[in-house]
Amino acid sequence: MFDQPLATVIAAVVAVAGTIVSIVIAQRRWTRERREARFGKFEADQQSIYKELWDKIEEVNVALRRERVDESGFGKLVADLNEFMLRNGAHIDDADRGLANRYVKAVKRFHSLVMSAGPEARIPFGETQEIPAEVARAVHELAGAIEKANQLREELRAKVRTIFAGRP
Repeated sequence: MFDQPLATVIAAVVAVAGTIVSIVIAQRRWTRERREARFGKFEADQQSIYKELWDKIEEVNVALRRERVDESGFGKLVADLNEFMLRNGAHIDDADRGLANRYVKAVKRFHSLVMSAGPEARIPFGETQEIPAEVARAVHELAGAIEKANQLREELRAKVRTIFAGRP
């Protein structure tokens, strides 16, 4: 069917095409592996930073619950948190910085309302327990503050968990 010289040329063309395809596939794989290796370090750093961010935010929450934090003390806690977010800005999404600040403000508002609500709210709050529902209902504004702080905390926790799971 084919003469010998044509069969030799076809075999050579197939061999060259196979070699070229192999080189292209290997180069793409190498490029992908290098990109994944570089991003893997960034992802590991980001996970570590988000864990520390979570810890710093909850530090503010716990400090407000456990200690008598005045305005200057609260200002220092927030300044430390904002400094951390500025220093790690390459790894923290802008939306997450905003969410963290909104959560801290909601926690502060919640704290202020609890302190003015009386011992029925202050005692469990200071012991880091849930404030009894009947106390929260008695102070309508307090109930709203609890709901807002909890909602923002859950949003932030969901984002942190997403980062821990390796999904930016």
